Amino acid sequence: MYDRIILHLGTPKTGTTGLQQYLSQNSEDLASKGAHYLKSFRRGPSHNYLMRLLRKGGKKLFIRNKLNAEIMAGEGGAAILSTETAYGVFGTTHVLKSLEPEVRERVEILCYARRQDLFLEAMAKQKAKNALFRGELSSYCFDEKQRRKASYLSFADKIGNRFPEVSIQFRAFDRTQLKDGDVVQDFCAFAGLAPEDRPENPFSGSNRTPSLQVVEALRDHDFQGNVHRRNTLREIMKQDNKDFFRSRDVLPPEARERIIALYAGENDELFERYGDKGRARFTAFDASRDDNYIGDEADRTASRTLAREMVETVAEGCG
Repeated sequence: MYDRIILHLGTPKTGTTGLQQYLSQNSEDLASKGAHYLKSFRRGPSHNYLMRLLRKGGKKLFIRNKLNAEIMAGEGGAAILSTETAYGVFGTTHVLKSLEPEVRERVEILCYARRQDLFLEAMAKQKAKNALFRGELSSYCFDEKQRRKASYLSFADKIGNRFPEVSIQFRAFDRTQLKDGDVVQDFCAFAGLAPEDRPENPFSGSNRTPSLQVVEALRDHDFQGNVHRRNTLREIMKQDNKDFFRSRDVLPPEARERIIALYAGENDELFERYGDKGRARFTAFDASRDDNYIGDEADRTASRTLAREMVETVAEGCG
């Protein structure tokens, strides 16, 4: 059996897609150096397919047998499973229950996490660009249900209580705190790979964040079905205009600071109990730096017009 089983859970907008692409493309090379990206239930670069099967039900025995067989057939090193769709008490519980008790004893859950204002902002954009949320994105960030999802401590405590044999670690997703400023390098170090054993990372720009104006334009456009929407999204991600891609542009400074204050106490507890003791915690908000891109009304209006024109043009080309 592998010495370690690393369950990487995301969370949203923490470089997960790029990391998964890196692990998938370099799986053979990494395996020769002791980091084995599991093949079972891996479709494309991630293990999101595993979560889809678990949600459907009816295949628990098949999943258990196949997953544990691959893990137990290994020898030494680390086995890696990566799926952002399992983040949450429901998903993580089902994945862990799929593992035999002797396997679970070797599991190390690793979560990269953004400060809660950034987490909620990312979730709001994700919902809106897929037309699953129609209101003001800033109001989404203050919805009680969404705020509960942003409680990393609550998640960690619930999983820790259910599975005390499992190790849980949270790391702040902040390039000033990641190994070499890169989540891939940071993850490889966590997996025990020496710097010389880590292939070059070409995926640092994967899955960029559309600006607020682009997200609103996508939400409001009348697409001809989900396939048309997905194809348009893919083409938009290829755009070169940097103004179309931006984070930290949903919440004004005072609202951002209110959300940060809501979680300040529990974040201290989170990193005390589940953090890497040698690392700093979430970076403090500083409105004078690059923590906010709200701009003035004229800037937002111009950006909104440009974004709508761009979405209409790209969507027409994908029709």
